[in-house]
Amino acid sequence: MQTGSAAAPEFPELGFYGLAGHSDNPRDLVDEVMEAEQLGLGAVFLSERFNYKDAAVMAGAAAAVSTKMGIANAATNHATRHPVVTATMAATLSRMSHGRYALGLGR
Repeated sequence: MQTGSAAAPEFPELGFYGLAGHSDNPRDLVDEVMEAEQLGLGAVFLSERFNYKDAAVMAGAAAAVSTKMGIANAATNHATRHPVVTATMAATLSRMSHGRYALGLGR
């Protein structure tokens, strides 16, 4: 799935939920992802809230500060964005992350 020269995570079977609970600052995700990648974790799972945890922004931040781990939106609500916008978001994130992004849909 991954392209490029980055090595695989040490523990590809282990992932974590980014920004679990109620963080006051969505930027905290950047430190979480960098630390998780240093630990060798294989994936970060992201959810969105309609106040300040936008799925595209969070996944883009994770892609920008990582090179090995998978990035997944655990459940993006397909009814809150036009399907073309959702598809463009997923395609852009997939290319930006060299194939490490996975789109999860739910409500």
